[in-house]
Amino acid sequence: MEKLLTGVRSGERFGFEFWTGFGFGTSDFGFSAQLWRPLYERLPKSARDSVLLFVKRGTWNVERAGRRSAPFGRPLTLLLSPHYNRLAMILDFHTHAVRLDPDMPEGYRAFMSSNQEQDLDEFCEYYSNPENFLAVLDEAGVDYAVVLAETAPITSSVISNDHLQHFAEGGKGRIIPFCTFNPFMVLNPAAELDRAVREHGFRGVKFYPTYEYFYPNQKLLYPIYAKAQELGIPVMAHTGSSVFPGSRLKYGDPLFWDDVAVDFPELTIIMCHGGR
Repeated sequence: MEKLLTGVRSGERFGFEFWTGFGFGTSDFGFSAQLWRPLYERLPKSARDSVLLFVKRGTWNVERAGRRSAPFGRPLTLLLSPHYNRLAMILDFHTHAVRLDPDMPEGYRAFMSSNQEQDLDEFCEYYSNPENFLAVLDEAGVDYAVVLAETAPITSSVISNDHLQHFAEGGKGRIIPFCTFNPFMVLNPAAELDRAVREHGFRGVKFYPTYEYFYPNQKLLYPIYAKAQELGIPVMAHTGSSVFPGSRLKYGDPLFWDDVAVDFPELTIIMCHGGR
């Protein structure tokens, strides 16, 4: 989780001193001050005054911030009051960006229009502004959102990596961008993925087999899986059915990912929609 939010390489862990006076040992989750500080500072003062520390191995303590030091060297999970039953961070891991797209396929436009109470172009224009997107997160009590690029001109829409990068840059650190590569539109997707992660701040990659007409276990995709495994980033993919006109469900069978999982045992694979 920290890697998605701060770009820290897998396996690194940090001990840090909390800004209210608690000293923390190294956490199982490796959460850093950069992660918790913005969450803490957005809380009302009444919620800042109390911190619940749940010690995963050992006893648990409810202590007032600054009263006395928390135990050192124990793995801790931090929950902020007054919601003791709620983790301090909520992450929506699957969201899509929108933009005005005059080339949007008619079937997809009709589907999207049927789900909106306003004109689709007005909707896309309004929510292509990251400030308005963040307002939706705030209303829902969501702290961060993974937002996905998409290049499926036959079936749905085109949200390019460049577009998503600019969108995320306006997200005040709360938008976590995942890039995408249509294997029929990019000459060297592995090299492009390396550049997207190392130079442009992307934290994962999303594939759309049913919209772009490829099988996930085709060998032309193996270089990009190898690169994702090397970079330690997750691979997301649409699996199962789709209601969009033009989708071809044969490419969405989750069983195809078995080959990928076997051939890339260290790769994190996220099968969206659970192969519905």
